[in-house]
Amino acid sequence: MCYGCSTNISENKKIIAVPVYGQSLALGEEAELVTNFDTLSERYDHRILTENLDENFGFYSESLFKQKLKKMLRDHKRTFEVSCYGMGEYIIQQWKKNPLKYNNYLLCTFVEGSGATAISQLGKGSSSYDKLLKELQTAYELAQKKHCKFIVPAFCWIQGENDLVWGTGKNYGKKLIQFRSDLNKDIKKMTHQKESVKCILYQTSCLSIARDTFKMNRYNCPQTIVPEAQMELVRDNDDFSASNPSYPYSIAREYVHLNGESQKAIGYKEGVALMELFDNKKNRGLTPKRFDINDNTIVISFNIPCPPLKFDTISVDKIDNYGFSVIMPNNKNILSKVVLKNDKIYLECSESPLKAKVRYAVNGLYWKSGNKNGPRGNLRDSQGDTMKCIINSSLVRLDDWCYIFDICATSLYK
Repeated sequence: MCYGCSTNISENKKIIAVPVYGQSLALGEEAELVTNFDTLSERYDHRILTENLDENFGFYSESLFKQKLKKMLRDHKRTFEVSCYGMGEYIIQQWKKNPLKYNNYLLCTFVEGSGATAISQLGKGSSSYDKLLKELQTAYELAQKKHCKFIVPAFCWIQGENDLVWGTGKNYGKKLIQFRSDLNKDIKKMTHQKESVKCILYQTSCLSIARDTFKMNRYNCPQTIVPEAQMELVRDNDDFSASNPSYPYSIAREYVHLNGESQKAIGYKEGVALMELFDNKKNRGLTPKRFDINDNTIVISFNIPCPPLKFDTISVDKIDNYGFSVIMPNNKNILSKVVLKNDKIYLECSESPLKAKVRYAVNGLYWKSGNKNGPRGNLRDSQGDTMKCIINSSLVRLDDWCYIFDICATSLYK
């Protein structure tokens, strides 16, 4: 099929477009292929489509011209597993369970962005942003020719490693809010939709590769600025919904990029968040909601998508105190014991924690990321008891893992 030729779409379908946007992790760099994308849409009743509303997956270039050329030549060099494949599989599986509501729906999904790029270089006016809009415009115009309704309910954001490592994360949350606002306005102007465009947000976790500056017990830890901002957005801002943090997954070379299986798994989590948006639900992720301080003990209450809470030392290698720490202004960790009881975490400290910062997953071996030796924690919910996917013949749980946080003990104190 030639570039720009849409697949055989019947008229009056409802096309849901959900792009994945960010830097190299979003683009699947180093992620070996798990999905046979040549048969992906066929296996799902031809309901998963690219930005050209065809089934020619696996072609990407930062240049739109080169991307067109690669598709024409069937050039699959530097083709990686990306999360939109897993997201597409999950969405179609769920739509097929409710044919009365979703039988007329098709999913358009693709990746866009630029590797090794800070958030300030991905926003409105950048070449990546312009290319994203052009690809959505192409899909919209093809849908119009088929008399199909075209809606962009959300995009998936996978970016933050560059800002974390190079210390450019100041005001990261405000910048991401502005990005979503700009994209929302531009898309609504294009499609004339009434629905706002939401952001499905993961969380970066490569704290310990931030050159020689990362010190997990340092009271002021600049490496937590980006993941903390991402956590606060999924917890507090209605325009953002949680997919999952990246630390529970296997990382290529234990450095930065998700491997193929991990891309597929986080894609399924993006799909879970998207289906919740269809039901007008916001996923706040597994995030801290409230601190109570009783003498030398901090009691943490959480937003829990699917209780009960569990400590899991199989999926993620055990880390001291399950990933929690309580750091005083003198850089001393005063945490003595961690207890999980009745879906609350009790942090027993050696002295009063009123001046401390409470942290989760701020640790890890130097120059490592991922679920073995990187910054990590062992706290998850129980969604995987009932929600699983199959990746490379293995059954994979779709639990919500606790987002990394770094919070003053009194800021959530009640």
